[in-house]
Amino acid sequence: MTTLDRLRKPAMARMILWTGGLFGWIAFAGLTSQMYRNTPPRAGFDLELLIAGGRDVAAGISPYDSAMLAGRPVDIADLFYAYPPIVAQVFSLFASLPSVAISAIAVATATLAAVVVGRATATAFGGPAIGRAAMLPMAALLPFWFPYTVGMLFGNIDIFFPALYGLILLAVVRGQGAGSERWVIVGGLALALASIVKLHPAVLGVWMLARGLVEWRRQDRGAQRQAVPRSWRIAGVSIVAVAVVLGLSLAVGGVQPWVDYVTVLRAGTSVDLLDTRNLGPGVQIVMLLGLGPSAVGPVQLVVLVSALLVAISAAMRVDDPLESLTWAATASFIVLPVTWFHHFAALIPFGIAALARGATADPASRRQLWILLGLTFAIITVGFAGPPTWLLVPVFIAAMRISRTRSAPQPSQEPEPRLAQVGG
Repeated sequence: MTTLDRLRKPAMARMILWTGGLFGWIAFAGLTSQMYRNTPPRAGFDLELLIAGGRDVAAGISPYDSAMLAGRPVDIADLFYAYPPIVAQVFSLFASLPSVAISAIAVATATLAAVVVGRATATAFGGPAIGRAAMLPMAALLPFWFPYTVGMLFGNIDIFFPALYGLILLAVVRGQGAGSERWVIVGGLALALASIVKLHPAVLGVWMLARGLVEWRRQDRGAQRQAVPRSWRIAGVSIVAVAVVLGLSLAVGGVQPWVDYVTVLRAGTSVDLLDTRNLGPGVQIVMLLGLGPSAVGPVQLVVLVSALLVAISAAMRVDDPLESLTWAATASFIVLPVTWFHHFAALIPFGIAALARGATADPASRRQLWILLGLTFAIITVGFAGPPTWLLVPVFIAAMRISRTRSAPQPSQEPEPRLAQVGG
């Protein structure tokens, strides 16, 4: 029996995943502990901004930096609270907990949510056996998906986006069968939550509106009553949820925190965004051309319009909902002038969907998908936090198209036994 034959055995695959996963998570825990011991701590500083903002709100003061409220310029490397007031108001409920405990809870919750939503995504695109088989690889590989790892180390709220973007994707594709309308609500709430916290996921809402127009046009014109398109219903739930959250925030804290938030956003436009770690296309173009900080605004306006056009065009011209929403998700990364490496963690559910859908493809196509999977890990390793990270986009799109054109007509059917056994 050759080494390759041994690797193909489900038991061997499980052992490799268990060993690799334990190594990855132990290494992550060790690195996190080491970074927390630095003075000041080099881990969890993004989350600490939210915790500090919550403690400020609990103490009855503004969570926003006084310098920004006064209109003074700040540097992109400066750490300051720039989230909507509702985020600090929520964190005020946990103000008495130690920061390390909040960080541990956040990482554990986000990881569990990513794995659970990942299984649901794999089930939706590949069937129950694929969903079961996906859990172990998901848990084992997460610490090696460096955008997610960096998000965990920094304590950035983006670690929840694999789950939130995954729920939005599920809401789009779960259009039939029992629980279909429940997914409309779940997806709308996920879109609302992501958009409230980070703003840029609202691009997916633009995609929903454009996609709904396509769904409306495809309806039977002879029908006496036309149903409201599914995408519009998801967007409607999201809009209502945002309105409710805004109302609750105003009821709790009044108008002033939101006035301060607008002031901070306005002050943020004067921040020098030229930083090699900023992967935003607008900033990268300005640095490539050797232009100054003042050029970021006009260039970013072009990028913003382009991103919205990509999302709308994908909604109206790309029939495959998986590829179409992947384009919109990628476009959401660039509508703001700052794009960090950890933003790409949100692509996780789209990759899972492509692999799950391709599980019923012919052997050659499955090999191509596994090669693309390996290529994504190579890109995030070699191009760590640099512009080469954008190469993930064509790789993901290629995976979508291979999985769609070469998979079986009914991907929800049970896959071959060997794959189902790997997940145990």
